[in-house]
Amino acid sequence: MLTDRGPWVVGGLVQPFWPIVDDEGDDDPKTDLLVIQPFLNFNFGRGWALGTGPIITANWDADSGQQWTVPLGMGITRVTVLGTQPMSVGLQYYYNVKRPQGSPAFQLRFIVSLLYPRK
Repeated sequence: MLTDRGPWVVGGLVQPFWPIVDDEGDDDPKTDLLVIQPFLNFNFGRGWALGTGPIITANWDADSGQQWTVPLGMGITRVTVLGTQPMSVGLQYYYNVKRPQGSPAFQLRFIVSLLYPRK
């Protein structure tokens, strides 16, 4: 799902992951995950944008209270050209406000996306 209104881009992805076959005998499936990625982006012009796109995950096989990872944060991106290849380069920081024990407290993402615009 994606929509844009002027400088704003809003959308999200929802992906459940279940096995078709789990070769573990009579036990419960070993893969039962949910990934949710809402995103919000504000384009300033001249290729600069500020946005957020946290990757929220749920591991339904984990112990109670250890299932969710919920990051909160944002980052900045810039659309540029290297040689003849358009690309988006960005840096994002997220603090995991909810996370399983033993998992990292924050995420730092460096993103490079190659762009192939229609002519």
